[in-house]
Amino acid sequence: MTVVLASDSNRLNLTNTTAGGNTSSPLIRGEVATTASLILTTRVAGDSAYRFLLTPDGKMQWGDGSAAKDTALYRSAAGTLKTDTKLYVGTTLGVGAVPDATNKVSVVQAADANTINSVNTVAGGNTNQPHVYLESATATSVGQSSRVTGDTSSRLVQLVSGELQWGPGNAARDTKLYRSAPQTTTLEGSLRVAGDLRHLGSTLGFYNGAGVAKVTGSRGGNAALASLLTALSTLGLLTDSTTA
Repeated sequence: MTVVLASDSNRLNLTNTTAGGNTSSPLIRGEVATTASLILTTRVAGDSAYRFLLTPDGKMQWGDGSAAKDTALYRSAAGTLKTDTKLYVGTTLGVGAVPDATNKVSVVQAADANTINSVNTVAGGNTNQPHVYLESATATSVGQSSRVTGDTSSRLVQLVSGELQWGPGNAARDTKLYRSAPQTTTLEGSLRVAGDLRHLGSTLGFYNGAGVAKVTGSRGGNAALASLLTALSTLGLLTDSTTA
């Protein structure tokens, strides 16, 4: 059946007047021999190809009207909706949660499983492009944070600069680790080492490198004491002010 309409009005208007609605029988029903058949197509006058296709299995395909369809949305497995190309979400996305205005992406996991699982299958690994890429306007912007449910502030914060901050979750963060200068890492707070601490460099300084203890008195002819004082002074553990 071909319907030609010369005015801006419905070509086909279907209305079901059943009080409960048509819950069993659709307004339009299409049945064909194979899933490759077409149920619905659309195009703009002058197009050489369809802009939209609907097949019996529910697969929807889109194109620009002049070439093959390049975008599709379909059921790939039980409970799975798939697209083979890109998916753009204009505002917010919720996974296991209702999207809200605060978070662009909301993910709620109700099982003891990975909330986000990222796998790179390149044989040599992803040596140039990271699994997670964070970019913001300033180095002091927050890149990521974590907290325990019920906390009033984040326990761990990583700034875009790479600075790490820790806190108790109910007050300001009090411990920081960051790059303060080229080849220099600074810790604001105390460091407690539960295991061994090994220094592999050639120099070691305490309290900014200047010795804080002084040894005085006569060394006499004690070569071992002289050697010890020299070694400790070199490490910055004391200032050798003794006399021979």
